[in-house]
Amino acid sequence: MIRKLNDALSVDCVILGFDGKDLNVLLIDRRFYNGDTLLWADKSLTGNHIYEDEDIDVAASRILIDWIGINNIYLEQFHTFGAPDRVNRPNDRQWIAASGRNPDIRIISVGYVALLPTMQLDSNLQLHENVRWYNIDLATNLAFDHDLILDTALKYVRHKIELDPSAGFALLPEKFTLTQLQNMYESVFKRSYDKRNFRRKAMKVGYIEALDEWQEGRTNKPAQLYQFNQDKYDMLQKNGRLSSIF
Repeated sequence: MIRKLNDALSVDCVILGFDGKDLNVLLIDRRFYNGDTLLWADKSLTGNHIYEDEDIDVAASRILIDWIGINNIYLEQFHTFGAPDRVNRPNDRQWIAASGRNPDIRIISVGYVALLPTMQLDSNLQLHENVRWYNIDLATNLAFDHDLILDTALKYVRHKIELDPSAGFALLPEKFTLTQLQNMYESVFKRSYDKRNFRRKAMKVGYIEALDEWQEGRTNKPAQLYQFNQDKYDMLQKNGRLSSIF
């Protein structure tokens, strides 16, 4: 049996990745041709419509597999977008019509945010040559209402990390330096932290462990590596002693 897509309901995944210095978002380079002539180009978030018989959470995981080849990463639903004019720009209507769908149908989109270190995807990006990382500050003028979706996702992630600091560690590799940790916080929250105070607070929270390992591939003095301890985090949370780095 051929599965039918629901033309009125879609999922958009905001895939955020941290590269050790900056926060990035994975975008699709969208191009529209008339024969061999490029008429216009823009960028969009990764997404698709759901199948009629498909759970929305399952659809979000499927879309991750379709675009990046993995789905075993931090993934959470954060908002639903349903403004009547969200797909009414000429380019967007043209794109929808070219796919065989009715551009007059109102489309509701459920937003999901995914968090991971960019290195986790670098080996998978060859799956789609039109998908790549963009620095979060350069991700503007996106298709549909994706500027709004991205901005809403960023606000959600900031609030999430404030309430649940463990979420931020999804952006870091399993072993990280304190510089990478500080860079992650600064890129997510768009603020600067004093290096000495940040490191002092990081060492006091009780769920960041120093390892007897150092960063490889550095010509200067290698930095010590650290890791997030989920068990200690859960225990501190259970006992009401959980604290944030800032």
